[in-house]
Amino acid sequence: MELFDSSEARKNVENVLNRETMEALYDLSGDGHFDLLHGFVKDGKESKIAVAEKDRELLAVKLYVIEASNYQDMQQYLVGDPRFEGIKTDRRSIVHSWARKEFRNLDKTRELGIPAPEPIAVEKNVLLMEFIGQEFSPAPKLQEVDLENPEVAAERLFDHMETLWKEGELVHGDLSPFNVLLWKERLRPIDFSQAVLKAHPRAEEFVERDVENLSNHFERRYGLGLDREKIVENILES
Repeated sequence: MELFDSSEARKNVENVLNRETMEALYDLSGDGHFDLLHGFVKDGKESKIAVAEKDRELLAVKLYVIEASNYQDMQQYLVGDPRFEGIKTDRRSIVHSWARKEFRNLDKTRELGIPAPEPIAVEKNVLLMEFIGQEFSPAPKLQEVDLENPEVAAERLFDHMETLWKEGELVHGDLSPFNVLLWKERLRPIDFSQAVLKAHPRAEEFVERDVENLSNHFERRYGLGLDREKIVENILES
């Protein structure tokens, strides 16, 4: 079964990924989740994003690099989560759980009507999901654009946080202008691997941190005066 759209794509991917990750990609393709793999569009230290294709529709493939992942830091976001009780604490098991965690968090977020990427499948350390962008170019990040109505955008993001907390019992935990895409006039939060349940001992702290990160951006870029304490209070109130 040919996985790659070209010999160059094959070489670029195989030179970076280990055997286990390659096997996960072949398993996902063999199960019919995608037809071709085109190569990387984002090359981070702990995760990489490739573009795949299914029936001419582009998909994002997030690959968590097992060897480079800070699995001890990851573990603190898994502790206390009943969805992952009893998992092993070695690096490989933690990273595999991390991928499954993002899949489940995205699935829950989508159920709430928040336009995060739609998760499609997960296998070991590989997560397949909706690609937000076009022609192999990811949509721009909130950090990279100038908004016409920043007040509305800020309100929308804080509303998403409130919905996630009150209806989904989740907090993103790493929400910032770098983890929100702007696509077709919609703000699309991404990177939900770090999201934790409301019952997590540091959940409220993470809400405050997310509000801080977003408020800093809107205040610096657009000069908005935001009442951070009131925003946090609105999110956390019963």
